[in-house]
Order: sequence, then structure tokens, then C-alpha cells
Amino acid sequence: MLVGVPGWDDPLKALEFGAVLGSLEEASAYRFDFAKVTFVTPGWMLVVGDALRNFRAARPNAKRQAINYRHLGYPAHVGFFQYFGVDYGQAPAEALGSNTYVPITEVNVLELRKDAAERYVQLGELIEEAAQQLARVLTQTNDGEVVETLTYSIREIVRNVVEHSGAETYTIAAQYWPARNCAELAVSDIGCGILESLRENPKLQIEVDSDALKLSLLPGISSKAWRNRKTADVWANSGYGLFMTQRLCSLGGEFTLLSGTAGMRIADGETVTVQCNARGTTVVLRIDAGAVASLPKRLSEFRDEGARLAKLVGGANKFGPSLASQVLKPAAKADPLS
Repeated sequence: MLVGVPGWDDPLKALEFGAVLGSLEEASAYRFDFAKVTFVTPGWMLVVGDALRNFRAARPNAKRQAINYRHLGYPAHVGFFQYFGVDYGQAPAEALGSNTYVPITEVNVLELRKDAAERYVQLGELIEEAAQQLARVLTQTNDGEVVETLTYSIREIVRNVVEHSGAETYTIAAQYWPARNCAELAVSDIGCGILESLRENPKLQIEVDSDALKLSLLPGISSKAWRNRKTADVWANSGYGLFMTQRLCSLGGEFTLLSGTAGMRIADGETVTVQCNARGTTVVLRIDAGAVASLPKRLSEFRDEGARLAKLVGGANKFGPSLASQVLKPAAKADPLS
């Protein structure tokens, strides 16, 4: 059976690719045609790569072949093909990266915790440090609003994986385009998904993935935020991370969230929902560095907006945003992430 692989020129088709694969008729062999794929991004590589990995896991006895893919030198270089099982190009994390990109890299959460313990630092601090290093690579600068923006976004997304997904690993890929002055980051995991995570909160009654995605973007919504916590804990999860991050992307960027059977893409002031087939959760964000102005002021505005919205949301965290979700860089030390 011949299956056309969609490119990122039509993001919605790419986001729905997993659902398309899941609905295919049973066959003894499948040929995945990359002929129409041209420009690719980190988001495309993880969304499509995860769809193909899930398909392989769901139909292990079927033969699979990739065709018309030799023109995709960059994806091959950063580990895309080997990521989903085709012996072409380099393996994930094999490429050294550069001052404009980070190859597809799988991170072991247990190793991350072990590293924090061995260095006698809090896990939140380690995540902050890694996020800042990645932001500096992507922007080719050591500080400034663009670095702070990306550090914040990366930190919040990774914290969500570590605190909520239960995944043993997560995958990250990133790219900065100097000519366009924008960057894209993609993070995926094969954890429990947003729906199952939010069901840990007894104040939330959620039945389907699409509702879970919508709730996850509201301030104060979290699987753990309903529990009592120390108000001084700057790294405590308060359910504001995705809310603040997608607000940052609204400054001329794009935000995509996939989990389970549902997906959501926010771009150009429009929100579009799609059907997906994701085993865990995938987040893709693109930030237009040129559109980010007076960032600290905007974060303050977003925080105030979140506080107002949280009062209207059932199950919202009564403590409000944790400091880690309010500011670009926590100023105080805190208890380790649990």
C-alpha cells in the first residue's frame, strides 16, 4: 500500500497524519512516499516521526519501506529517519548540532534526575540550566529578551513532561532561522497524555482528549495544582506553564499541542482543532523574535490575565501562578520537583 507523507507546508495534514495511519486498512506491506516533502521543521520531524513510530508499534508484522526521501538531507543529518526505524542518515543526537539547530535528541528522565542528584542541584535548576543553554544555541547570543523568551518556554514544556507525563524519556528538536529571526522548538513524549494526567485532579471532570487540551491551556489547570503546596516553592507546578507559553507564541508565533486523539494549532489569531493519534503529548512552538517587544511587561500582562481567568475556572489552583510560571528566571531556590 502506497502512503503519501505530508509536508509542513500544510501543517494540519501533518498533524492528522497519525490518525490517517491509524485508519489505514490492514496490508502486508506499506510504502511511505516522501516525494512531496520539501521544507521541514523540528515540529514536522517529531509529529511525522512519532506517527511513523506509532504505526510501526501498532503493526509490527507489516513490512515498511520509505521511498523518494534522498532529497531530505537535513532531516537525515539530524536523525529523523533513524528516529522511526529507517537506516538512513545519522542517529538521533549523533549530529553535533551547531549555533542554529539542535538535532533530534531523546532525553532519559531518570538520568536527568540522577544527574541532578549527583550534582547536588534541584531538578528544576537543572532544567532551567539546560533550557538556557539551548536558547543560547538557537539565538547565537548569551542574553537578552529572545534568550529569556526561549528559556522560559523550553523550561515550562520540559517541566510539564517531568511532572505530569510519567514518561521515561522525551524527545526534543529545535531550529533557529537567523534570516527570519524566529525559532521553533518541538518536544514529545509517550507518557500518559494530558487527559489521563488531568484526571488526577478530582475537581476536574473530563471525558475526551479535545476537552483536556482546551483545559490544559487555561491558567490554574493542573493534575497537581489542586493539592496544597508551599507558597514559597517557585518550582511547584501551578498549571500556568502552557497558558503563559502559548501567550508568548501569540506575539507573532505559532503554538501546537497534540495529545491522544486530539490536536490544536494556534496561529495568526486562529485556533484550529484536528483529529490525531498521539501516544503521549507533543508541543510545538514557534516564536517570532522580531515580534517580541518589552517582554517582561508582556509577561506581567499575561500573568495578570491568567490570574483573572483562573478565578473563573473550576479547579484552578488557589495559590495562583507559581513564581516559576510568572517570571523568566526564578530568583529563589526551592524544594526539588516531586
